[in-house]
Amino acid sequence: MKSPLIPKEQEVVVSCPGCNTLETLLFVNGKMVPTRKFKHRLGNIFHSCGTERPCKMLTSIKRFNY
Repeated sequence: MKSPLIPKEQEVVVSCPGCNTLETLLFVNGKMVPTRKFKHRLGNIFHSCGTERPCKMLTSIKRFNY
Protein backbone atom coordinates (compact mmCIF):
# COMPACT_ATOMS: atom_id res chain seq x y z
CA MET A 1 0.00 0.00 0.00
CA LYS A 2 1.36 3.39 -1.00
CA SER A 3 1.33 6.25 1.45
CA PRO A 4 -0.60 9.35 0.29
CA LEU A 5 1.40 12.14 -1.30
CA ILE A 6 1.72 15.00 1.15
CA PRO A 7 1.78 18.37 -0.64
CA LYS A 8 5.05 20.22 -0.16
CA GLU A 9 4.31 23.86 0.58
CA GLN A 10 6.62 26.84 0.34
CA GLU A 11 6.05 30.56 0.78
CA VAL A 12 7.82 32.91 -1.61
CA VAL A 13 8.12 36.67 -1.14
CA VAL A 14 7.92 38.65 -4.38
CA SER A 15 8.40 42.33 -5.20
CA CYS A 16 6.66 44.06 -8.10
CA PRO A 17 9.03 46.33 -10.07
CA GLY A 18 6.13 48.49 -11.27
CA CYS A 19 4.45 49.48 -8.00
CA ASN A 20 6.85 48.12 -5.33
CA THR A 21 4.20 45.82 -3.83
CA LEU A 22 5.59 43.09 -1.57
CA GLU A 23 3.56 39.90 -1.35
CA THR A 24 3.96 36.42 0.09
CA LEU A 25 2.75 33.77 -2.34
CA LEU A 26 2.15 30.11 -1.59
CA PHE A 27 3.51 27.32 -3.80
CA VAL A 28 2.33 23.71 -3.43
CA ASN A 29 4.27 20.98 -5.24
CA GLY A 30 6.11 23.66 -7.22
CA LYS A 31 2.95 25.39 -8.50
CA MET A 32 1.67 28.76 -7.32
CA VAL A 33 -1.68 28.75 -5.53
CA PRO A 34 -3.86 31.06 -7.68
CA THR A 35 -4.50 34.60 -6.46
CA ARG A 36 -6.50 37.50 -7.92
CA LYS A 37 -3.56 39.90 -8.26
CA PHE A 38 -0.65 37.63 -9.27
CA LYS A 39 -0.24 35.25 -12.21
CA HIS A 40 2.44 32.59 -12.75
CA ARG A 41 3.34 32.05 -16.40
CA LEU A 42 6.39 30.89 -18.29
CA GLY A 43 8.37 30.59 -15.04
CA ASN A 44 7.73 34.22 -14.03
CA ILE A 45 5.30 35.89 -11.65
CA PHE A 46 3.38 38.97 -12.82
CA HIS A 47 1.41 41.51 -10.78
CA SER A 48 -1.89 42.93 -12.04
CA CYS A 49 -0.79 46.58 -11.61
CA GLY A 50 -0.20 46.87 -15.36
CA THR A 51 3.57 46.54 -15.63
CA GLU A 52 4.98 44.19 -18.27
CA ARG A 53 8.00 43.34 -16.10
CA PRO A 54 7.96 40.16 -13.99
CA CYS A 55 8.13 40.32 -10.21
CA LYS A 56 11.42 39.70 -8.47
CA MET A 57 11.52 36.68 -6.15
CA LEU A 58 13.11 37.64 -2.84
CA THR A 59 13.11 34.03 -1.62
CA SER A 60 13.89 31.10 -3.87
CA ILE A 61 11.66 28.21 -4.86
CA LYS A 62 13.10 24.84 -3.91
CA ARG A 63 12.81 22.08 -6.46
CA PHE A 64 11.22 18.92 -5.12
CA ASN A 65 12.25 15.45 -6.23
CA TYR A 66 9.54 12.80 -6.12
